[in-house]
Amino acid sequence: MRRLAVALLLAAAGAWPALPARAESTGGQSQAEYDQRVRESKARARELITQGAQNRIAAARRWAAAARAARRRGHRPARGSKARPAPRDEDERTLAGDDRDAGRGLTPQRLGATTLLTTPTNVRANNPAGDGGNTAQSEENIAARGNDVLIAWNDGLGPHIQGYGYSTDGGLTFTDGGAPPALAGWTWTSDPVVTVNEKTGVFYYCGLVAPNASTSGIGIVPATFAGAALNWGTPVLVRGVDNSVAVLDKEWLAADSLSGNLYLTYTTFDAATGDHIEFQRSTNGGSSWSNPVQLSAPGDNGGVQGPRPAVGPAGEVYATWGAVGPFTQDFIRLRKSTNQGVSCNRERGIDFPSIAVDRTTGTHRGRVHLAWTESMNKYDDAVGTLGNVVEREENGFFGRANAFVAGQTLRGAFVLLPNQTTDLDYFSFPAVQGKNYLFECDSIPDPLYSMRVFCGQDTTAQLRLAFSGDVISPAGGRGYIIWTAPTTGTYYLRMAYLAGALGGYRISTATAGLGPERGRDSRDVFAAYSDNGTAWSVPATRVNDAAPFYDEFLPEIMVGPDGMPYVTWFDWRDDGCGGRSFQYLARSTDGGTTWSANQPFSSVQNNWTAVATNIAPNMGDYNHIATDGRYLRPAWADGRNLNPDVFTTRIDTSPQISLCQSDAVADSASLFSATWTVHNLNPMFGNAYDYGLSSERSWPMPAGGSLSLGADGSGDVHLDVAVPDTATSGVNHLCLTVVSANGALRTSCCFALTVNGSQINPPPPPPVYALALGAGVPNPAVDLATIDFTLPHEGRVRLTVYDLRGRRVATLIDGDRPAGPSTTTWDGRDHLGRPVPAGTYFFRLEAFGQTRVKRLAWLR
Repeated sequence: MRRLAVALLLAAAGAWPALPARAESTGGQSQAEYDQRVRESKARARELITQGAQNRIAAARRWAAAARAARRRGHRPARGSKARPAPRDEDERTLAGDDRDAGRGLTPQRLGATTLLTTPTNVRANNPAGDGGNTAQSEENIAARGNDVLIAWNDGLGPHIQGYGYSTDGGLTFTDGGAPPALAGWTWTSDPVVTVNEKTGVFYYCGLVAPNASTSGIGIVPATFAGAALNWGTPVLVRGVDNSVAVLDKEWLAADSLSGNLYLTYTTFDAATGDHIEFQRSTNGGSSWSNPVQLSAPGDNGGVQGPRPAVGPAGEVYATWGAVGPFTQDFIRLRKSTNQGVSCNRERGIDFPSIAVDRTTGTHRGRVHLAWTESMNKYDDAVGTLGNVVEREENGFFGRANAFVAGQTLRGAFVLLPNQTTDLDYFSFPAVQGKNYLFECDSIPDPLYSMRVFCGQDTTAQLRLAFSGDVISPAGGRGYIIWTAPTTGTYYLRMAYLAGALGGYRISTATAGLGPERGRDSRDVFAAYSDNGTAWSVPATRVNDAAPFYDEFLPEIMVGPDGMPYVTWFDWRDDGCGGRSFQYLARSTDGGTTWSANQPFSSVQNNWTAVATNIAPNMGDYNHIATDGRYLRPAWADGRNLNPDVFTTRIDTSPQISLCQSDAVADSASLFSATWTVHNLNPMFGNAYDYGLSSERSWPMPAGGSLSLGADGSGDVHLDVAVPDTATSGVNHLCLTVVSANGALRTSCCFALTVNGSQINPPPPPPVYALALGAGVPNPAVDLATIDFTLPHEGRVRLTVYDLRGRRVATLIDGDRPAGPSTTTWDGRDHLGRPVPAGTYFFRLEAFGQTRVKRLAWLR
């Protein structure tokens, strides 16, 4: 179990920003002793990175050879536990388990869900039919778009060491598809990742591949969903290198839905650099790729691993990875490109990171988030200051363990007794809850070995709590453990001989105190954010809220559809001995500044000591989280069935108007009361929402409001709508809109309100007018006369002035006029503008086929 692998590689206060070198605080050691411990630890960290890749390619060669031999024989290799030799641990206990069900059916099978009321529904994505008792599926990666979900994993069934599952019902059930398609001669070997172009719906599967026995490569294959079917495209070899001189490892892929580009990062191990981080991109859906570009700085060569790319909402590209520092600090490196990966800015120093970029429409759109684990600083604590304890045989059982106290130096030797193939040396020590303990196997020149911390007795359950050692030739590798006691009691340190020449060893021990470092124990989860990839939140925030007695492992970060960052990890807080884990989750509602109370979301506690596996480590090197427009989708390795399976769940982040106001009828000048029920569908976290009402007509609307709902909680919204007294009969559509507090999610519900505008306070009928012509005023007139007239409706009107002889003197109106009363004037002039003589004149109104006449006397 690789619970301390990251802490071993990043045992210093993995720093961001970097802590100052602490040479002035050497914990009673001489400066030379202090410096030597740092140099030896960092050299071992780089060695472990390289050995991991070498071991991976050696295993890939063996499996590729086995697959080719099987094809030549005309059949597939044996399945289940027979596909790989069942590993034995140092106790000589076979971990293979029961292989009576060997032989997985060729027909994909749909798997149901495991449910528990207190957690989101956990669903197994792989089909265990045909697996042996130790056949593992782990190191999973997930992508989703709507109801289509694709998960990839390392698969111990063989002959390919990768597998996948898919769902077309939103993740409620999964079909195990076996191994992804491969070109002739290919063997998929490890580290599968998947991603999806959110706009086109094209999924991409990427993984390490052995195209032949002499090549280390990276392959990619596209896939699309059509109804309930998953259709694969043609695999493409992105890059292949001669595995006698180079090895490719830890590839990761990101798709940009804005440009359609694919971005790939990976670690290249070679003789020239030790190792370095490289980058490639494809602008045509993975058919062809740019030449590799080294992202990591030459000064970091030989000490980098775990790169990941991520894409921002404007197409900006980020890449991050861990780097072993030259002295006490280790670093997270980050580079950013604003021209779609063509060029990158300089690195920013800040352990194996997980990266996510906020692509929602929320408040923090474009913000970059990182999550990682960090331990306390081991270097400033002197080891082996309290004298020696010499191993006494036989100490191969808990009950015969040699006692010591932290601070003493243990000296022992591996000796094989008759009929034995291994030697187990147990040492017992008292530990105090919350204390940090250091175990450094700093001299062991000949054997390969493992070093573990145990809780338990010979006659009770034994839980493995920490692991280190040197399991890959050549021998001589130092082992380091930082371990924190979960409770006060007696614990056990065990050395186990694995292979190679027999010989002696030395283990320096100590209790470790805390200085200014953030990490409180063997491992804590931290997160930080940046709005531009350059300036980062300071200080970084610890995400886990467990007491400093327990371990946390493999954090993954993702921004949910609600615009809030979420972090998941393995957590051991719920076991008094610190040997059993759940998957835990935390969320930040303020963009990563603070984090919520932690909650478990896996439904069964895992005892990893009892989980048999033919893949090391049994948990894998990473878990993963994906998101779509509604759900957060964690995926993790789960040992509830006593060998690792791939489990996933979906966490709904959206609001829902579960009860909408129904269509109704209202009268004008009335008050209508409307009611809606809003449901927070997130089963783990409460949410705050704003709401408001809009109207299709220009009616005054009541003020909106806010609503705070607990996890899976609901509440009612009541609003009174004042129907105007001027509202005319007909239908008005009113819509309630509910928006998450940061604006990232919204939902609406509309109803039709039919207005009856004739029953209460109907508008007065329009007045009825007759054609009429009023007398000129004044009469007689001297300078100006005013003439009033009324029209029954709009239309053409002519108003003319005549003299006593019937001759037309002037035309006052000749055109359209509105219905109702109108007024005009006459200034006593004719149509040529000349003053008329005194006398009697007539006004003639002609409209709608009717005529009205009035007389007026004009004086001079």
